[in-house]
Amino acid sequence: MRNLSFHLLRFRLHLTLANARRCAATSHWRVVAGLFVTLIAGRESRADNCTNGFARAPFPLECGMAVVTCYSGNTTNGVNTNGYVMGVVDLRDPAANSPGLGTNWCAPMFHNELAWQAPGFVSPTNIWSAANLGQVFGVKVDDANPPNIYVAATKVYGVSQLGFGGPGAVYKINGANGSVSLFVALTNNGPALGNLGYDSANKQIFVSNFEDGLIYRYSLAGVLQNTFDHGVNGRTNQALVAIPDDGAFGLPTPFGRRVFGLNVYNGRLYYSVWSEDGASPAINTTTNEIWSVALNGTGDFVPATAKLEISLPQYAPQYSNPVADINFSNAGRMILAERTFSGGYFGAFNAGAHYSRILEYQLSGPAWVPGNTFFIGEWILKNNSSGGADYNCDGQVIGTGDGVKLGNEISYGIAILPASGNTQLSVVTNSYIVDLNGVFGTQDKTQIGDVVVVKNCCQCLTITDEIINCVTNNQYSYTFTVTNLSSGPISWLAFPDLPTNVTVSPNLIPLSPPLPTGAGTTVTVTFGGAPLSLLTNLCFRLSGHTADFAECCAVTHCVSLPKCCASIVKEQVVCDPANPGVLNWSFSLLNQSGIPVSYVFLASLTNCATATPDIIHLQPPLPSGQATNFTVAINASNCGTNTCFLIALHDSNVVQCCSFQHCVPLNCKPNNNPPKVDCPGLITQCKTNSGPVNLTAFVFDADGDPLQVTWKVNSVAVHVDNVPGGSPTAANLTFSYPFTFGSYTVTICVTDGNSPPLICTTIVQIGDHTPPNIQCPTNIVIYGFQATIPSLVGSVVATDNCTPTNQLKFTQSPPAGTPVGPGTNCVTVTVTDAAGNAATCKTCIIVLPIGLVPDISLKNFTAPADLPLTVVVDQKLTSLVNYYASATLIGTARIAPFNFTWLAVPAGSYVLTAEAVGVNGARALSDPLFVVVSPSPSAVGGVTVRPNLFKPLVVGDTASFSLNTASGETCYIEYTDSLEPPNWQLLKTLVGDGNERTVSDTVTNRPQRFYRVRIQ
Repeated sequence: MRNLSFHLLRFRLHLTLANARRCAATSHWRVVAGLFVTLIAGRESRADNCTNGFARAPFPLECGMAVVTCYSGNTTNGVNTNGYVMGVVDLRDPAANSPGLGTNWCAPMFHNELAWQAPGFVSPTNIWSAANLGQVFGVKVDDANPPNIYVAATKVYGVSQLGFGGPGAVYKINGANGSVSLFVALTNNGPALGNLGYDSANKQIFVSNFEDGLIYRYSLAGVLQNTFDHGVNGRTNQALVAIPDDGAFGLPTPFGRRVFGLNVYNGRLYYSVWSEDGASPAINTTTNEIWSVALNGTGDFVPATAKLEISLPQYAPQYSNPVADINFSNAGRMILAERTFSGGYFGAFNAGAHYSRILEYQLSGPAWVPGNTFFIGEWILKNNSSGGADYNCDGQVIGTGDGVKLGNEISYGIAILPASGNTQLSVVTNSYIVDLNGVFGTQDKTQIGDVVVVKNCCQCLTITDEIINCVTNNQYSYTFTVTNLSSGPISWLAFPDLPTNVTVSPNLIPLSPPLPTGAGTTVTVTFGGAPLSLLTNLCFRLSGHTADFAECCAVTHCVSLPKCCASIVKEQVVCDPANPGVLNWSFSLLNQSGIPVSYVFLASLTNCATATPDIIHLQPPLPSGQATNFTVAINASNCGTNTCFLIALHDSNVVQCCSFQHCVPLNCKPNNNPPKVDCPGLITQCKTNSGPVNLTAFVFDADGDPLQVTWKVNSVAVHVDNVPGGSPTAANLTFSYPFTFGSYTVTICVTDGNSPPLICTTIVQIGDHTPPNIQCPTNIVIYGFQATIPSLVGSVVATDNCTPTNQLKFTQSPPAGTPVGPGTNCVTVTVTDAAGNAATCKTCIIVLPIGLVPDISLKNFTAPADLPLTVVVDQKLTSLVNYYASATLIGTARIAPFNFTWLAVPAGSYVLTAEAVGVNGARALSDPLFVVVSPSPSAVGGVTVRPNLFKPLVVGDTASFSLNTASGETCYIEYTDSLEPPNWQLLKTLVGDGNERTVSDTVTNRPQRFYRVRIQ
């Protein structure tokens, strides 16, 4: 009856609906015979200061609206589970829609209430109440149409009331109908979550976990991509001592690794580090901080780029409160909101009020410097942030606060602050005020949460129709359409705030005539600098200016840089007279991908052509920087004048590294032999010289037709050779041109007047444009609680086409000698040649505090067995090792080398782990080993034969394993995905017949699974 009672209890909770007045209860409900019934017109007279109730805010979300979180409130029996915990607030155009500055505004709101739903659309489980969501704080919206809302489980209000997803839950609110669903549930045993971040470029959600300190990265499908450990990887990248998780069950991770607010800007994830608060100023040696880490082209963390951005000024000489929220304006300003805590390490979070600021920063070169000054709330020093702040489309700051207005109209909720900042004297008189529950005399201290504004539609410039191509490793051509959405014409475009050492040409673009509102224009620029090839995302600020060069609007934008892939350095197309529609395409492919290429795939983009072969296997692989020749037959009888192919390069594991498009000219006149040309090969000169470079080509025509040969440099015709007819026509042609430093495409067009021009191309590179070829050593495993990064420079194999090996420059980051803690710590080695071309490779230093020697898993044991367990540890830093079978302690070794023998082990299957305890008290668990002890021969003929589960064979998504059975015995095969704690579920029931039986299980998307068998 226990399970039944539980379900009945949940059913009763759905039928107990109290008067909900948190976050602006806009209508009241009552329960009649277990059914929800709305009141007439969805309204009821209210004894509060918004006497007519709040108007209904539009839903789905519209541009400029806000989403706010808050505590659900209390009843006489405790937490009000029917109170709202989030709501939509329409804060648009406060100057026109509010009563005015400094006056409480009953702004329109929405909470997915029943009274506002259409018939058949209503479900009590979709109301945004504590009963359905628990308490939530962090909130973000995506850029879907309409936007979806995401909220995170929290304990920052000082209570532990949770929703159905538990303390690690992130809930998704459907943008179309407001329905509630569980987005993800992180492993969390009590402290709950910090905040959320949304990455519009890569369509992903970031979550900060208070229990382990990790930042989790999820796709919008709710699939975990990976995590980032600031305490270990972030800190050690800046040569700081690692702060590993203490593993304390149900408690927050230590100060200094605890991540709270987070958000994405300019291809980097910014996050706040909670190092101190109002009750814990003495535990720390550093203030609260803002860090960032770069994201690569797929949105993954680049740990080696983690860096400290801002050390926050302390509120008082002893402490400051942590930053709970980070947001950015469309103009590139950063707003931070602190939240008050009076002790958050031991036990539950103790919510506090006041002593928390809203802080603004802006970029000045590579550094963030203080921006405008913002105060919020009227109490004492006017620093009363509740932990939420964002910008609206007009650059105003929307902040949540305690006591945003005092006096006769006490209000707790939202203040809309002027974009230019305010003063302590004007904290109310220059602000628009919204009390979130509409009761102007109540003190909702510590109960206001986070805020986010929908502003992906606020940009005054939009960038569309982007094409970015690699010219060289350090140069990219970028074509895009910019549309003016501002209120006036734009006469100039500029690129301020480019990343360090990145250039753009032209960097100032005149628009003549000026670009009017609503109109667009196409622009092409070239990005350069050293070394763009090391970037994955290039972020810049594009600004629009009036005729007198006053900036009228700007947009921050990031582009993903494609890999420099390959070039067709020369080609020739010859028609086959015997097979109309078939051409022999000969070309030379220059590998620019940076890695050796083993396979080349050819895929038609026009769906009217085929290439034979369409997969070319290169043996040996083609190194980067070198070219090779191919001939491919193209069948393109229905393609018209040309056909285009996607050419993809793959490594030895047939993993695609890059691709590019290329079009081939077609059409052959019947009974005519097209001309031929022997194109010059790739020409490279490591150094420039003052004389011209000579290119030689041989042209031929079997019909004796006169030939016209046009030489083009970067698509510009610079010379023409007219070759008279002959029997046949043949000539060696020499072309001289004063090439200077750079990379050039030389095109040779040959025509006989009777067939389409025969085109071949070659590349001329003056100066060194090719990065070195490098190879790092394999990953290194070090056993211990700490390690130092070794020097990898001497182990890197590097060669270069122009610079001798002994003149190459090697650097590594982090540098040798950097202390690191447990985990994976990747070292990037950069090799730069004399021309400044750079290439990188990576080796990871894996620090494991303890490892169980795996040999024992391969041995056969018969009960009663003695199992010798051997570990690898840092004997100087280890005080003892505990040994476990599943969760049961079976022994402790206190003397080096800390090995242990488990004596007289009965028959069975065991999961063995070892826990190292460091001299400083740190603890770490080894990976598990699986050991099978078979029954003794004397037991086989007895009453019971203990079955053995033999190691499973995993093929695709199916795990198959066998077990021996005894006749007449019933075997229950069970599984669990975790042993902490185990949750065994029945997989299959077998009646033994004395034979070995096979069982299969589907393990799709399961990183691990444990099995056991019970006998009846």
